[in-house]
Amino acid sequence: MIKTVSTTPYTDQKPGTSGLRKKVPEFQQPNYAENFIQSIFDSLEGYQGKTLVIGGDGRYYNREVIQKAIKMAAANGFGKVMVGKGGILSTPAASNIIRKYKAFGGIILSASHNPGGPTEDFGIKYNIGNGGPAPEKITDAIFERTKVIDNYKIADFPDINLDRIAREDVGGMIVSVIDPVEDYAALMEELFDFGAIRNLISLGFRICFDAMSAVTGPYAKEIFEIRLGAPDGSVRNFLPLPDFGGHHPDPNLVHCKELYDEMMGDDAPDFGAASDGDGDRNLIIGKGIYDVDAFEKVLQDRMPENRILSHDLLEGNYVRAGLISDRDLDVALRKKSDDATLEQVARAVLERNGEITITLRDAKAPVERLH
Repeated sequence: MIKTVSTTPYTDQKPGTSGLRKKVPEFQQPNYAENFIQSIFDSLEGYQGKTLVIGGDGRYYNREVIQKAIKMAAANGFGKVMVGKGGILSTPAASNIIRKYKAFGGIILSASHNPGGPTEDFGIKYNIGNGGPAPEKITDAIFERTKVIDNYKIADFPDINLDRIAREDVGGMIVSVIDPVEDYAALMEELFDFGAIRNLISLGFRICFDAMSAVTGPYAKEIFEIRLGAPDGSVRNFLPLPDFGGHHPDPNLVHCKELYDEMMGDDAPDFGAASDGDGDRNLIIGKGIYDVDAFEKVLQDRMPENRILSHDLLEGNYVRAGLISDRDLDVALRKKSDDATLEQVARAVLERNGEITITLRDAKAPVERLH
């Protein structure tokens, strides 16, 4: 049975490219999540009988909203819902599922690298049929609809068992609870030479991956330890938890200090990495490469106030510098005069390697500082 429920609008449901993000208590207000989900459906056309992918990063309130979304998808005419077992789907995995199975789109429940818990962050975003975030045209339409919505549709049937892989017909719609990892792991095996990596690991190459008690744990466990043969324990904090184990799932040097300290130690693994709440934001640390003191010294007094959009760009670029060989750097320096700026050196390396890098447009320091 389909119910039409009267509701009143909320004025603060403007989504960005990352969807709508608020604190959990705000999402728990009467009809708050329902209003936004119905507004998504009301802003779309041609989805009747099509497939919708649903999943999230496992944070607090994830399961409850998944049940609402499934029942509302049925009431609004979707023909099938694919949902990750346990309500789990990383953002990259959801994107892959949407493309692989030619789904109409997907609802992803995540607040990315922000903390989870009863009073922490939650989010809902819509991805279109190419697997990517909804464009501004759609997010604007969703917001306009939230301003005037007066009812939503929801099917009346029992909650789906999210902890069992199965396929069932409910409310005239197929609900398929799928393995959230299998398709993504298979994709990685297509993109990368697992045989070569497996051989490298068998020769003693050591990996340390911190999933931060977030969504990538099951993926990393399957890929690194099971498929690539890394020793048990190479993946830590691999069980997704609603509050991320009390941690802040932002893979930076504050929240991944334990990993950083290990990678800078005398007996460090060869490769260290961590990922955020929904698995689309990562930190990679080479053995002894990322030196915080050196990083701060190099950039001291170099960055104009209020000119840096994201510290991740600088950190990512600095880590990449660890991959530039002595020979490449030497070639870059020889191409330029002794008073070359860091920007000129970066461009020289860019020309040689064909890599994309950030340039420091206001950097005027001579290259001697690099010596």
